[in-house]
Amino acid sequence: MNKNGDENTAPPPYNNINKPLSTDKKKIRIKLPKNKIKKQNNKINNINTNNTNMCISNTINDNPIIKFTEKINCSKALKVAKLSNSELKDLFWNKDEINKAYNEKWSWTTYLTSIRRFLKIIVSKNGKIENTYKYGKYNYDGRLYVNGFGVQSLQNKIRNYICNDYYNELDISNCHPSLLVYLCEENNIYCDTFKNYVLNRKNLLEKHNLDKFDILKALNTDINYKKKNNDFYNLLIGELDFIKKSLKEKIELPKTDNKKNPLSSSVNKLLLRHEGLIIQEIIKKLGEKNIGFPLFDSVYFDKNISVDINEINELEFIKKYKYIKFDIKDTIEAIKDFELPEDFDEKKKIINM
Repeated sequence: MNKNGDENTAPPPYNNINKPLSTDKKKIRIKLPKNKIKKQNNKINNINTNNTNMCISNTINDNPIIKFTEKINCSKALKVAKLSNSELKDLFWNKDEINKAYNEKWSWTTYLTSIRRFLKIIVSKNGKIENTYKYGKYNYDGRLYVNGFGVQSLQNKIRNYICNDYYNELDISNCHPSLLVYLCEENNIYCDTFKNYVLNRKNLLEKHNLDKFDILKALNTDINYKKKNNDFYNLLIGELDFIKKSLKEKIELPKTDNKKNPLSSSVNKLLLRHEGLIIQEIIKKLGEKNIGFPLFDSVYFDKNISVDINEINELEFIKKYKYIKFDIKDTIEAIKDFELPEDFDEKKKIINM
């Protein structure tokens, strides 16, 4: 559970990292107990019978792809591993980056220990490691999180630096706001202001001196406070409050033990269900062997394969969601192949390895 009391977080990422995840070399898939699948599907399908448009059924994927072989550049990983703690922090640490697995900022001390342990393990395996992913605590659907610590667990700078040679990123643009508008329209819920934001995000954020995190924070908070002299934001948070309450009236939202923001947490779980289904469809479309790993609302895929973004966005399953669009991001190295400090001793041992 994170400090906000949200149970929909990743499993603890720092435990048992030296233990093998599996001895089975075949593709591993989660097999859910039939009684739990039936129970969960019954909850999902318990909707207002007057609403014939609600496309919420079948959001449980009882056979998801959850095992991936992650690859990194060993030469680059060794360079990172040989840096001192202060050098590593100066080059790769972003104190403002949010850990999406926990929706909170990273702890440098814990993160540093995990990085060094992970680099030691993956370098010892010649730059390849098989990792198993699983749903968040108490969940049988939604977003996948690495079991232990993997490339998914790294901050953007270091992840793209050591993975750039192998992967590009296929990312859902503005994922949760886009899904929310889709669900509103399927349930006849007024959402004109929020829809305007989804369709014109860049211009509206610039015009009203906001960033996307202001909107995502409002989406995940039950009680939002107005901003002085910002009519657009104030109108949007009022509409968000109406949307969340309307969804609760029209369908049975997923359960949550988040006591601070219970309604927003339940809506978030609903959005994650759909996000998870979309990501699984993309993994199947590109082929399991071409996927490095899932990264929440995106996947890292083999940059040697050709991916037509127009074809992806025209898939019937994607078009169903109407506002969902994918973008391809070249994992351009956050910093170019850097030079080690002049006084660096190539013969010195890798710190903490």
